[in-house]
Amino acid sequence: MNLSNQNLEIHLLLFVLLLILAAVVGFVLGRIGVQKSGNRVLEVENEMLAAHAEVLKYAEHNKKLNESLEKAKAQLQSMNVQFLEEGKDERVRKLPLGKIG
Repeated sequence: MNLSNQNLEIHLLLFVLLLILAAVVGFVLGRIGVQKSGNRVLEVENEMLAAHAEVLKYAEHNKKLNESLEKAKAQLQSMNVQFLEEGKDERVRKLPLGKIG
């Protein structure tokens, strides 16, 4: 096969164009992949923020329950002291369970 200089230049030009085209296609595909990854990261961050908000809501609810429990314990302790002082605690323990209900 006998190639002249002109054919060799055309093939070389075609090769350079194919290299440039491959680089452009690779760049575009890479950008699409990065954009998809970025969208997924944003989606996961939003899920994480929603989960943290839910945890904070339950923590606040737990704090309110603990405060109300502390108030109830304070009232319960004062009642126990009153029963012990009057001696009614032992009398309540000796009741048969059938007569309570």
